[in-house]
Amino acid sequence: MKAHVQFFHDSTGWNGKDYSGPVKLIEACGSDSVAILDGRFGLARQHEEARRILALRPKYKAYQLRVGSSFLYSRNTSEVILR
Repeated sequence: MKAHVQFFHDSTGWNGKDYSGPVKLIEACGSDSVAILDGRFGLARQHEEARRILALRPKYKAYQLRVGSSFLYSRNTSEVILR
């Protein structure tokens, strides 16, 4: 299985008319929104690596560990962890 970390950032608050809607965490998009982890690492080491990468990417506010055969076909192995 392949392990990766998905990063999250705040939504814009767009509610269809203006930006006064609620701001909530959403999955980030783009090449920096995920990082591939070594699948041989245990869960604790994966969290360490995710926190290390998160520190290098200040625009993201949270992360979630996932495992699967691809980004599309993966399952969560952790809750969303805030910075």
